[in-house]
Amino acid sequence: MACEAEHRPLGVFECQLCALTAPYSYVGQRPPNTQSVVLLEESYTMKDPFASDDDRFLVLGSRCRVCSRLVCAGPVSRCGSGTRANVFVQLRGTKSTSDVHCLSHPHFTTLYRGSISTFLLTTKSDLGDIHSIRVWHNNEGRAPSWYLSRIKVENLFSRHIWLFMCRKWLSIDTSLDRTFQVTHPDEPLKRMDFFLINVTDALGKNHIWFSVFADVVGRPFNRLQRLSCCLAMLLSSLLCNIMFFNLNKQETEPKRSRYIRSIVIGLESVLITLPVQVMITFLFTYSQSRDRAALDEVSPREHSLMLVESEYWEERLKKWHAQETAEAVTRVARKLPPSKRPRLRKSPSKATSKRRRKLKKAKSKVSRAKTNTNENANNETSKDSQGVESAELSSHPVPPPIPTKPWIVLPQWCVYVSWFLVFATSSISSFFIVVYGLTYGYEKAIEWLFASFCSFFLSVFLVQPSKIMLSAGIRLNKLKYCKNLPWVSHYRYTEITLQNMKLDPDEMRKQHDYIVGLRGTRMYQPLREDDIRIFKRKKRLKRRAILFLSYVVTHFIFLALLLLLAALLRHTNTVYYNEFLHNQFFVDLDTVTKLQDIYSWLNDVLVPLLHNSLNPTFLPESASVILGLPLMRQVRAKSGETACPPAKNFVQSSIKGEIHCHPKYGTDPEDTENYTSSWIKISKRATDKNTKGFTYKPQEKRWPYHSHGLLHTYGSGGYAFYFFPDQEQSNSTERLEGLRSGKWLDERTWAVILELTTLNPDANLFCSLSVVFEVSPLGVVNTSLSLHSFALADFNRKKSAEIYLYVAILIFFLAYVVDECYVITQERAAYVKSVYNLLNFALKCIFALLIVLFLKKHFLAAGLIQFHSSNSADFIPFHAVSQVDHAMRVTLGFLLFLTILKTLRYSRVFYDVRLAQGAIQTALPGIFHVALAVSVYFFVYMAFGCLVFGQHEWNYSNVMRATQTIFSYCVSAFQNTDFSENRVLGILFLSSFVLVMICILVNLFQAVILSLYEEMKQPVYEEPSEEVEAMAYLCGKLRTIFGFLSFRFKVLQEPEFFMDMLYGQPEKNSRRYLGLKTRNINGRKMVYLVV
Repeated sequence: MACEAEHRPLGVFECQLCALTAPYSYVGQRPPNTQSVVLLEESYTMKDPFASDDDRFLVLGSRCRVCSRLVCAGPVSRCGSGTRANVFVQLRGTKSTSDVHCLSHPHFTTLYRGSISTFLLTTKSDLGDIHSIRVWHNNEGRAPSWYLSRIKVENLFSRHIWLFMCRKWLSIDTSLDRTFQVTHPDEPLKRMDFFLINVTDALGKNHIWFSVFADVVGRPFNRLQRLSCCLAMLLSSLLCNIMFFNLNKQETEPKRSRYIRSIVIGLESVLITLPVQVMITFLFTYSQSRDRAALDEVSPREHSLMLVESEYWEERLKKWHAQETAEAVTRVARKLPPSKRPRLRKSPSKATSKRRRKLKKAKSKVSRAKTNTNENANNETSKDSQGVESAELSSHPVPPPIPTKPWIVLPQWCVYVSWFLVFATSSISSFFIVVYGLTYGYEKAIEWLFASFCSFFLSVFLVQPSKIMLSAGIRLNKLKYCKNLPWVSHYRYTEITLQNMKLDPDEMRKQHDYIVGLRGTRMYQPLREDDIRIFKRKKRLKRRAILFLSYVVTHFIFLALLLLLAALLRHTNTVYYNEFLHNQFFVDLDTVTKLQDIYSWLNDVLVPLLHNSLNPTFLPESASVILGLPLMRQVRAKSGETACPPAKNFVQSSIKGEIHCHPKYGTDPEDTENYTSSWIKISKRATDKNTKGFTYKPQEKRWPYHSHGLLHTYGSGGYAFYFFPDQEQSNSTERLEGLRSGKWLDERTWAVILELTTLNPDANLFCSLSVVFEVSPLGVVNTSLSLHSFALADFNRKKSAEIYLYVAILIFFLAYVVDECYVITQERAAYVKSVYNLLNFALKCIFALLIVLFLKKHFLAAGLIQFHSSNSADFIPFHAVSQVDHAMRVTLGFLLFLTILKTLRYSRVFYDVRLAQGAIQTALPGIFHVALAVSVYFFVYMAFGCLVFGQHEWNYSNVMRATQTIFSYCVSAFQNTDFSENRVLGILFLSSFVLVMICILVNLFQAVILSLYEEMKQPVYEEPSEEVEAMAYLCGKLRTIFGFLSFRFKVLQEPEFFMDMLYGQPEKNSRRYLGLKTRNINGRKMVYLVV
């Protein structure tokens, strides 16, 4: 019973700075049931609730009379805001400046992210009114950068407080040494600073989901109650979701709209369950709060031995120990029966009486000394308010006390009400979830789970943070001051015991001298400019290595994605499919030389291919189906006389009438009128495809495309003729015979174009086919057959790796755009001066063009497929999709070319690659001059071959073929060199080309580069390379990791072969590379010594 009485609370201790309240069971220097523990101060203690031993206790607080300063430094909760470096502070007052103090501990982590750390510092004398504080750190550790939010300095003697609003980074990029001026208590804070601090503090305390995972959850709303509230919220949101799904009976809703509806239902469920959470939280929080004790009741009392300030602290400790030992013996004697009480000796009683007389004398001395001091100082400690408003700057008058807000306290039985709400909500929600859930099918259950996940996600990341930010924003309606911020932490108390207390005066003096000497070293001094430069270089190297690694990894991932995209285009299948269709439609196509031969080819080759009696609309002996109707259209000139200048040179009128000039495409107007079967104009345009008239089909506006022939490029308009593959073959034969009899083809015909599209469902390949018959100015019909096969992206599959590939490419595109915009904003005008930046910009532009073409192809194909499903008996212009696909393939080829070319940037880590690039870069002027001479001679040979041999040699028939032929000669590919018309000139032409172009100019190219290759070895070896430094740093890190995993803690030296690959070897035997050198490196003039 006596033990229980000792642990019974005597009152409530309340901190005067942070308003922390806790019940205490003992006030003194020797806690109960402890034999060898004596506290240096009169402290408020309580039994440790987490320990079963009676001698374990917790120190709640005390009033310190040994130290004179208290510093509270609090980093804000920002990513990477904590520091592992040694932080140093120096206080500056009106009277003097304090020594430099290191705010660190060798065994405990301090100044971590989001922490508020408290340090006790001593000064030799009173500093007076503190006006500034100097803070710096030595930039050591893994994460030295530090964001300092605010500092509070308190004088424990006078209870004066100085506040500093810092809100600055202390890093190598900004500044490691900063001086902060004191903030006046009446100066309002910046609204954004208060908002960020308040929101950061509230996210860890008031967020119902995040606060569950906090390290320490304070009362009155403990962790179990928070978990119960989360469970009730989760089950109630599941019930709301399932009720909403039960109300909606629509089954024919599209799949995309279903997911959107699930997200909306999830948001509605969160908003509905929010009042339940607010009510349970309110009852749990305010129904367990005890009445706060008055400050006078729990304020620390001055111990009698503390009144004598002239004595040394060891003497006071001995007196406290003797007094507490005597009091402990007295308490034990009182617990025993009267018969068993030991008789006290006389000498101890005399000693005790002497000690009491000394205490009385000390009290009288101190009381007389206190009468001479200011009366306001007597009651200053006992009348301080809670928190920061308890003290002001010494140089300013004391403001009137601020009225405290009333604290809401609910009856104790409200706790049971809140628990009843939790259990009732959970049980009812669980019952109805099971009842309704059994009636759902698989798809509806999946939608319900998706809506439930959305509600949970929105509650955690949207509703709860929005509620916290809204409450913080409401608090900004009035001006906020430093007193409205939290300046101390309630959590993570760490008891640090003082060791080696029993030291001789000599040892104490030696330790003091050591500390004084240590403060005079560079350790306690701010970093010098050389040290900062070294740290900056190390940080740049680390950052460059990380960026280099990320760029290399993302580059090769992007290259792999492009190769996968190229594989999805099915190049091999398209080649075989094009070859198959080419072999079927190219039969006897080269025999068509006149307009009348077109009818023969249509009847003999095309009509049997289009009409398959066994499988209509399918090509014979093939699985390819014809999409829509095949279209044949004629492009012709408008009726009228055409000017013929050569006829004017003939005098005879009879011969003059026989000369006719055909109209030219692109110069003369195109005919767009509607005619009957004999080219007689009509006023009304026919719409039936079986009509016996010549109807002009206008250009496609929705799906435009072009048809390319050997001579010209034609639009999508013309006089249309349709084939019907689903009908009998005789239908097409008769209609073609009608065209022949109606003279559909005449002297005004420019071109006849046949177009159709096939689909092979097994290979999922479309093929757009075009056969173009062009009438040349010589009267000969030129024929050409063009095919293009392509595949469409399938977005309707439930599980398709193709969709994930497209999403990954789109994510890479967005990331590249953001990265390039950031680089442009950082470098500005210097961006265009770098070839690497221009290459990156070109790559991003081509990438953007590829995305645009891909989307255009998809939307065009989707529209054409929808058009085919509703109008299958019409021509489907898939040629527009094939042309976009062709442009997309070309763009993809250029993108792959630039991406692979960009790999040379990352291969600069090797010495030989840097040497080759350096030699080419240095030889650029010589290469340019040689290239100019080569281009002149190249043009001479091209023009000579085209003019002399162009009439008889096909390779020189035009400028383009002559250019290709000369290029082939440059690479020693001599073909078709007969020159049958003039063999002598041909021999002289080839011999002079071999002598000038190959033996002289081409070898001169190689000589210019190789001559500088040897000279650039030493300069490239001496020039620093960012890629090499980054690679060496990464290899060192990998070697360290592998050594740690293989338990080889000794760092091995880099292999010599690896170092030679990265750095190369110097010219050791050449004296001309030694000595003082001056070079321009990275745009700056550098002077270095080579030994």
